[in-house]
Amino acid sequence: MKRIGYLALAWLLVAGCDTINSADSFSGKLVSHTNCKQEWLKQTAAINNASGTCVYYNYDANNMLLQVVHQNAVFNCCPTSINASFELRGDTIFIYETEEGGDCYCVCNYDLAFELTGVQPQAYLLAITTPSYYVSPYVFYNVIDFSAEPTNTICLMVDK
Repeated sequence: MKRIGYLALAWLLVAGCDTINSADSFSGKLVSHTNCKQEWLKQTAAINNASGTCVYYNYDANNMLLQVVHQNAVFNCCPTSINASFELRGDTIFIYETEEGGDCYCVCNYDLAFELTGVQPQAYLLAITTPSYYVSPYVFYNVIDFSAEPTNTICLMVDK
């Protein structure tokens, strides 16, 4: 009887490995970013121009691949590097944009392109945070149902 119990337990453990935990298969990477789009732009003008920030996305359900482009993200004019980290928590996708260095006394607009894998075809809250050149960190967020609307561009005003 114990042998049957052990076999049943072993079968459950093996069968459990076939289920996909979307958080475990989720990953993201910063594919590319532009250089400073307006080197002559001063801080106030860049921040005002960022009020037209846009996020373009394209979702490929067959490969569970989400491509995102954040247009007019505001960073220092001369960062050492621009980076991103990614997190899937429940039904929220977080993209954390960061910079290193950047000792210049100016800011510029940049376009950043990301690829996220392991994204299930469902509705998500997409939240993108950018370094703070305002009173608090700027956050783009919008609920998007990738299965219903796989490609779109969303432009919005930055809350300053």
